[in-house]
Amino acid sequence: MEDVQLSITQADHQIDTLRKRTLQLIEANETMQQVLALLLSVKGIAEASAIQLMGELLVLPEDMKAKQWVAMAGLDPKHHQSGSSINKKARISKVGNRYLRQALYMPALSAARHDKHVNGYY
Repeated sequence: MEDVQLSITQADHQIDTLRKRTLQLIEANETMQQVLALLLSVKGIAEASAIQLMGELLVLPEDMKAKQWVAMAGLDPKHHQSGSSINKKARISKVGNRYLRQALYMPALSAARHDKHVNGYY
């Protein structure tokens, strides 16, 4: 148990160090500062989520349209039909970038819980 606790402590320290270095890099670049500020202005997105989202979003082409962003995240609806069975409810395709989808998951839950407009849509 002591070894596991030591490993957890070391991992937490590494995460803190990487987060601080990442924020230093962001502070050195005006464009990245603006992107971080925009992400932080969205309900449900905090610093850790914003950094993770920046890592996934800033590598995408700038000329992508909204539908392409949704498909890239694998959040586009996938319809399931079978010859003789009843049409099933559409679900997300999960074909896109799973890391982007994961980065959006918790902020979406948080926004649904704390913002009445998002909650109504949820």
